[in-house]
Amino acid sequence: MESDDRQLAAQQIVEIVPLVMRTLAAELRHTGHTLSPSHFRLLAMLQHREWSLGDLAAHEKVSSPTISRSISTLEERGWVQRRPSDEDRRVVLARLTSDGEQVLLQMEKMALLRIVEMLSPLNHEDMLRLNGGLPVLRKVFEMGLSGAGDEEACE
Repeated sequence: MESDDRQLAAQQIVEIVPLVMRTLAAELRHTGHTLSPSHFRLLAMLQHREWSLGDLAAHEKVSSPTISRSISTLEERGWVQRRPSDEDRRVVLARLTSDGEQVLLQMEKMALLRIVEMLSPLNHEDMLRLNGGLPVLRKVFEMGLSGAGDEEACE
């Protein structure tokens, strides 16, 4: 029976995640900026600290050329700035610019408003179940990422 429960959960996740990603992508487009969810994630990561391109690639489980292309796209838009490391000139660091910070905040606000709106029809019990399950789902996927292969998800 547990195997059937896992199979059902896996099937639902496979069906739901693309819907969530399409909704997020649509909300990102409504900001007037053409930005993929993976680029949005990179901006969010850079909001908190400066990252080396190598560390970004490792964290996101993508190749160095893939992360470099993504950062180049964000840099061309003025949202990210690169600089060589003071300790090792071979290491390139990326940080969020003030324009990038403003774009990120605008996108987050619009996406959150839309998701809150989508959740508004749910009753209290459904919201409790949803809020109880989301940390479990996060934990499963965070654990899964630590063992994932080198996927090209960030292009």
